[in-house]
Amino acid sequence: MGVYRQDVEVGNYDRGRLRLSGLELAWQVSEGQEGDRFTKRGMRVIPLPTRTFRKGQGIFVYYEVYNLKQDVSGQTSHTVEYTVRSEAGGIFSRIARTFVGKKPEVAVSQGQAGTEEAEYRYLELDLKELTLGKGVLTVTVKDLNSGEEVRRELAFMMAD
Repeated sequence: MGVYRQDVEVGNYDRGRLRLSGLELAWQVSEGQEGDRFTKRGMRVIPLPTRTFRKGQGIFVYYEVYNLKQDVSGQTSHTVEYTVRSEAGGIFSRIARTFVGKKPEVAVSQGQAGTEEAEYRYLELDLKELTLGKGVLTVTVKDLNSGEEVRRELAFMMAD
């Protein structure tokens, strides 16, 4: 048991520009219950404040997207890209930086459509093959109706 405190700057989420909440890493996401302090929009999100995962453990990330633009028929359309980059100093990482000039990364993208101006989502990432050490998760949302794009990054640790 422990306590984790952090100063957080909350941006302006008024209507208008596309916005992406902070990324919340969790060790468990399930169906929520009314009155439960970990329930958000019907999902129970148990945070992982240490941001440290064990090798083979799934990584859950929860986030919210605001101000998606609707087209003339009331439809929203956007893409979400998840990129995981290893910051570890293993041999694969050193070789990739030597020959390519970049750190190794994996990216997955998916299209989303709906009718609401806000989306509340979580995703479980399978990172069994990720090198031990520091990693960085980037979530990029592009609104296909407005052309706007927002991005958030979050560092985490993969332990043995």
